[in-house]
Amino acid sequence: MLFRSHSEEGIRISQRFEYLTRLLRHKDPDIRYEAVYALSIELRRTRNRSVYGTLIKGLKDKDPRVRMWSAISLGYLGSKMAVPYIVEGLNDNHIIVRCKIAWALGRLGDKRAIKPLEEVIKKNEFWYVSNYAYRALTRINGKR
Repeated sequence: MLFRSHSEEGIRISQRFEYLTRLLRHKDPDIRYEAVYALSIELRRTRNRSVYGTLIKGLKDKDPRVRMWSAISLGYLGSKMAVPYIVEGLNDNHIIVRCKIAWALGRLGDKRAIKPLEEVIKKNEFWYVSNYAYRALTRINGKR
């Protein structure tokens, strides 16, 4: 895995972010997936906002794994500026992406996500997508 091998080599955090950000532009979707996954691990510890724009772009990637982990990473990053971009993912054609989009919106806790999340529940599509949306709403409304 990209993250482990490079952290073992002792690459500084800024260098790791720069390297992983470059890999997110790679033509191979497996490499982009590994890079965004590694970024999500880094962001849990450092909250480095320098990758914000790259993660926003990742929400539009062809690979659903990249879209999913971009949303998760933005949730860990905690930037409410990402909410309008993340909300668009509630209509993704991959169920797991929609679930993690709802999770990220709940983690961000921004009231702008309430109506779109309520719409997901009203659509009553797949129960687990609705469940993620409900849990996100609960978190946003402070009941958790």
